[in-house]
Amino acid sequence: LNRICDAAFEVLERTGVRFADPRILDEFAERGARLDSECGRVHFPRSLVEWVLDAVARTFALYSRVSLIHEVTNSSIS
Repeated sequence: LNRICDAAFEVLERTGVRFADPRILDEFAERGARLDSECGRVHFPRSLVEWVLDAVARTFALYSRVSLIHEVTNSSIS
């Protein structure tokens, strides 16, 4: 699992992600991402990705139109 995570971090940093909407690029840059403005690609350093992952909610609920379907927690996805 560690090798898969390391590979994902490497892809995000080396290859980056292309965004069609240029309005978000400056916000990524302000947070430490490296921009390739010519092609609209954002390169995310591992430290930035880890910071974002630490900041996200650890629990969320899935609902249908009538009721709770499932509560997702760290233990149910790991």
